[in-house]
Amino acid sequence: MLPETIAAVLKALNRHKIPFLFFGMEALNVYLARERLQSFGTKDSDFLLDPALATPAAILEALQRIRFREEIFVLAVRPGRDRPDLLFDGKHWKKASPAPTTTICVGSPSSDYRIDLVVGTPAIPFRDLWRRSKRARYFGVPIRIASRDDLLKLKAAADRPQDRMVLARLRAGRKRS
Repeated sequence: MLPETIAAVLKALNRHKIPFLFFGMEALNVYLARERLQSFGTKDSDFLLDPALATPAAILEALQRIRFREEIFVLAVRPGRDRPDLLFDGKHWKKASPAPTTTICVGSPSSDYRIDLVVGTPAIPFRDLWRRSKRARYFGVPIRIASRDDLLKLKAAADRPQDRMVLARLRAGRKRS
């Protein structure tokens, strides 16, 4: 996925005044790079959106106004569903009403990297995450990034195998320092 595509999505959210927080592994990698620690591989950039502040319909409206410079697709992934709904096939937007809590994925057929816009209620209330977040720039776009401590708490709460591995490796690294 082209950096311009990622920047275009973030600029569209900002332009439509849709608050979002950078979180997930790529966000944690930002902190690890600052600390000169080894980063973790990831194939996506995750952005958290509060369903009380941003509906999937508003997000899709913002995305539909972008003139992408590469072929992209947009999917909606609902919790508990096996298959995503195709919202944009690179040429045509489908009429859709994604669930209030859903993940909108922006991807490119030429790349396995994607942007995940996660509309949902995290383990830590969004307003608390926002209050502790930091201002940053990502691909040149002003954003808010969840605090390092909150990112670790969210990883612990998710309790997925990959999150347990990341937390164990970070703990092991701290013991050595």
